[in-house]
Amino acid sequence: MHTTLDANPPVSTCKWQQRSKYGEIIRDFSNNNQTLTLPTVHKDQRYQDTGEYVCSAENGIIGINGQLKQTGSAYVISTAPPVITADNKDSSTQYGKNGKSTKIFVNVYSIPKYTRISWYTHNTQLHVVSNKYATNDEPVIVKDVFHGVDVQLDGYRVTLTISNLQEADFTNYTLRLYYSSQYVLHEVTLQSSSPPETPSNFTISSSKETSITVQWIPGYDGGQTQTFYIEYRITGSSEWVPWEVKNSNQFDSYMVYTLTGFQDETSYELRMYAKNKFNQSQHTDIETIRTQKSDGQMSSNAIIGTVAGVLVVLLIVCAVIISILVFKKRKGTKKTKKNAGFYENSEFQNVQIRDEYEEVISKSDTEEKQTSKTYEALRPMEAVEVYDDLENDKGLPSSKS
Repeated sequence: MHTTLDANPPVSTCKWQQRSKYGEIIRDFSNNNQTLTLPTVHKDQRYQDTGEYVCSAENGIIGINGQLKQTGSAYVISTAPPVITADNKDSSTQYGKNGKSTKIFVNVYSIPKYTRISWYTHNTQLHVVSNKYATNDEPVIVKDVFHGVDVQLDGYRVTLTISNLQEADFTNYTLRLYYSSQYVLHEVTLQSSSPPETPSNFTISSSKETSITVQWIPGYDGGQTQTFYIEYRITGSSEWVPWEVKNSNQFDSYMVYTLTGFQDETSYELRMYAKNKFNQSQHTDIETIRTQKSDGQMSSNAIIGTVAGVLVVLLIVCAVIISILVFKKRKGTKKTKKNAGFYENSEFQNVQIRDEYEEVISKSDTEEKQTSKTYEALRPMEAVEVYDDLENDKGLPSSKS
C-alpha cells in the first residue's frame, strides 16, 4: 500500500495502522515509510488482512481541519473461503425441548459468500425442505479474531429448524458450506433443555433401626446429566429434608440407595425427584415406613420379659407348694382327730371289758365261796375223811390232825 504526502515543510514518514470496519485497532506497523508492505501470513489466515489501513503524518503545523495529525486510509478486502467464526465456540452445544421446535445456528464469515448449504446427521444428509427440517441464512454481525484481536465483522448466520423434537433428535448435526468444489465443516450438538422425567416405581424396599433403603426406575434425563434427590420427614411434620443421591447401585433397570441417620422406631415419609441443569421433575408419590427398634431396646425388653417370666413361674411354683402344704396340713388334722376318737372309743371299750372281767372274776369268787360252803354243809363226815386221805397222798396235812 502506498500513500502520497503533501506538506510544507515536507514530511516523508507516516505511521501505519490496521483497523476493523467497526473501529477496533488490529495492528500497528513499525514501517514509517510512505509505502506499507503487509507481512506474509498463512493462506488460511490471509482473510484477517481485511480491514481499514490508516496512515498518520504530521509536520508540527495544525492543518486547515484544526488537527495536528493528518490521516489517510483505504479499505482492503482479502478473499477467503468460508470461516466458522470464533463466536461459535460458545454455541457448539445448543438446546431444545422435547416435543417443541428449535433452531440451531452457525455464524460464518465468507468473502465471497459460500455457494451452497447442506446439513448432515450420522453421515446422512437431511431433507431440509420438509415438515421436519428447514434451513436459511441471513446477514449478521459476527465476532472473530484478527491477528490476535477480537473484532466485529459482517457475516452470516446459517440456521436449521427442527420441528417436534423427539429423543432421537438430540444428537450431532454437521454443517457443510461449499465454495467452488470444496466445503468447510462445522458440527453442532443438540441437547435437550427439558426437565428430567419423574422417577417411576419409587418404593421402600427395607428399613432397619437407623436406615431406610429405597429403589426406583430412572426416567428420561431431559438430555442432561440428572441428579436424584430423596426428601424425607417425620410423619406429622411439615418440613422436608433433602438428600442428594450419590453412588447409588444399579440393578437391571432399578436403582437402589440406602439413607442413614434415622431415629429408631419412628415413622417417616419419603418422596423423590430428579434434577438437571435446566429444571427438576415432579415429585413421586409419598411412601411411609417405620424404622425398627434398636438392638439395645430389644435386648432390654427381652431381659425384662425374661425376668418377668421367671418371676411369674416362681410365683406359680410357690403358690402350688403353699397350696400342697395347706392341703396336707388340713388332711393331717382331720386324720388326727379321727384317730383320737378311735382311741378314745377303744379305751372306753377296754374299760368296759375290764369291768366285765372284774365282774366275772368277782362273781366267780363269790360263787366259789358259796359252793365251798354249800359242799361243806352238805357233805358227810366220811366224805371229808376221804378227801383228807386224798390230800395226804399229796403230802398235805390231814384234817384230823
